[in-house]
Amino acid sequence: MKNMILRYGILAGVINLTLMIANLSFTVGKRQDFSMGELLGYLGMLLAFVMVYLGVRSFRDSLPEGSISFRQAISVGVGIVLVASVIHVVGWMTYHQNFMPNFIDQCVAHSIDELAESGKSAEQIQQEAEQIRAASAFYRNPWV
Repeated sequence: MKNMILRYGILAGVINLTLMIANLSFTVGKRQDFSMGELLGYLGMLLAFVMVYLGVRSFRDSLPEGSISFRQAISVGVGIVLVASVIHVVGWMTYHQNFMPNFIDQCVAHSIDELAESGKSAEQIQQEAEQIRAASAFYRNPWV
């Protein structure tokens, strides 16, 4: 079971991390274009979650009776997600600190620019901009 969890967890983490870095490098980093970021981010997560399904199915197929209990399936799935999450977080923290230290500032600026173009009143824009700035403070702490 541990081998399956590690194999599929590492695969899911590498897929998600690769697509995240490609997305950040080619869309956000060079062109300052955030429009495809959400779509590519969800695509990366979807492909990584497919690895959870494949890992659980592979574990089920390796059992002599060919069936798996709910508890076993949840254990394998959660294990795969935990391994993939650790890879994603370590990769993001490394990439962010070394290659895009001003990413949060870019996101905040982009969000505020979108607010200004939204046609809302100046008071609404100011209020929402303050909320965005307050939320961005959480990203300054790597443990959050």
